[in-house]
Amino acid sequence: MMKKGNWLFAAAGLLLLVAMVNVCDAQDYTPYTPGPQVRSWATGDLTLSSNLDTLLPYLKQVGYHRVAPFVAVGVIAFFAILIWSCCRCCCNKCHAKLEDGSFCGKVMFIVLLMVMVCSVGLAIGGLKAGKQQNTAFTNFPTILDSVTSYVDEVGAFNDDVAATTTTIIALLTELKDAQYSAFVDSNQIDAMISFVMILADTTNSVDVALSDLNFGSFTSFNDQSQSINDLRDQFTVIVLAVLLGLILLEGLFSILDFCLNGNMRPSHNGCRFITYLVALFTILILLILWLLGGALIAATTVVSDVCLDPDAQFISLLNEQGLQGQGQELTVFFLTCDTDMTLNHPFRTEIYNISSAINQTLTELATTQSDVSQCDGLLGASDPTCLRAHEIVTYLTSNTTLLEQELGTDPSLIDAQGNSSDGFLYLISCMALNGRYQNMLNVFCGDMGEALGLSTGIIVGFALIYLFSQIFTRIVSDVGRDEHSEPKII
Repeated sequence: MMKKGNWLFAAAGLLLLVAMVNVCDAQDYTPYTPGPQVRSWATGDLTLSSNLDTLLPYLKQVGYHRVAPFVAVGVIAFFAILIWSCCRCCCNKCHAKLEDGSFCGKVMFIVLLMVMVCSVGLAIGGLKAGKQQNTAFTNFPTILDSVTSYVDEVGAFNDDVAATTTTIIALLTELKDAQYSAFVDSNQIDAMISFVMILADTTNSVDVALSDLNFGSFTSFNDQSQSINDLRDQFTVIVLAVLLGLILLEGLFSILDFCLNGNMRPSHNGCRFITYLVALFTILILLILWLLGGALIAATTVVSDVCLDPDAQFISLLNEQGLQGQGQELTVFFLTCDTDMTLNHPFRTEIYNISSAINQTLTELATTQSDVSQCDGLLGASDPTCLRAHEIVTYLTSNTTLLEQELGTDPSLIDAQGNSSDGFLYLISCMALNGRYQNMLNVFCGDMGEALGLSTGIIVGFALIYLFSQIFTRIVSDVGRDEHSEPKII
């Protein structure tokens, strides 16, 4: 029989594993690999930490090398365009002086057309990014749902094991009755009772741990997730429409200025004030895009660095918290056993001991059945005491076999590393736990990380497009312009 100390250690381990947050359906076991967006945005310099002082050098590096240069270019460009526009509005000295039909004027016209075409391409890319965001939003509630379903599955197995152990204890207690003492080894019965009592205590502890879990906020989020996603989708389309519309409208005004003469030009007729409003809006959005792009670059870089090698990042974070010994072994195993299937389960010894203990119990019950047969010679086979003794042992054997099935401790179900392929122990196997972890990474890093990276690229692209648009629309609209014409912004 298994020693009580080992059983208590195994019980504590089972509780620790059950308490872990497990997500997604382990049947969809697809190991996570970093996608193109994560690889392109990551620096590889991050060591995840809960200590801000430790993270500060990394954050400064991201800020100095990525965010600050980008934002600086945007702010400088904003003020340069703003000053240029003010000069164009107030006098005629800040306009490009290009003759009609000049080669340079034609080149600027072609470049402006290319900028407008690129803006359409970016808008299409933005819709693609929106679809990726939709996928992430769709899968995220699935993660939250799977948390509750996993807990329900653990609870169902736990209830089954608790009911079976209660029945076994009741039968063993009855078998200890004085009327069976002549042909039953009471010490053997006591050992079996102690063994099953430890299992019963474990199920009680698991039940208490599960009852303390509260998923109310998760349920509330799931109920609202679809409406939130619909609003996000509508907002994305509106933003893309505004960004694209302003560029095309400003480009159209510039092209009309290029192609028409005199008062036919929008900047010289009744559309003049509309051109002013469009110009002011585009200049303001130019600044917003560069500032927003800087913030997204910072967020995307950090997320990408975490998702580039999440196993190493999480292990580093947990080690920083002083995780050692059995806890460290558990963490490393369940985070990395997908890449090394030869790793032994941290509770491999305990799992084998559970399996051995149940097999030994079945063997001892077979011996007890043989001992009970002595009753037939002492009292007669038809004696109620003998009949009941045989019945008790038969029920004990069937219930112990049922317990073995519920736990998944049949030796044929346990591999060399200590992972069970069925029953309660399957829920704490590499496939079950690492599979859930991998699916969590596929959602957070695969779906959300890739969507964030693509969205950041779209915002950065629009920031550049708006900058080029501000320059080339003004140059193109000045082609063939009379130096005595009224000032304008576009």
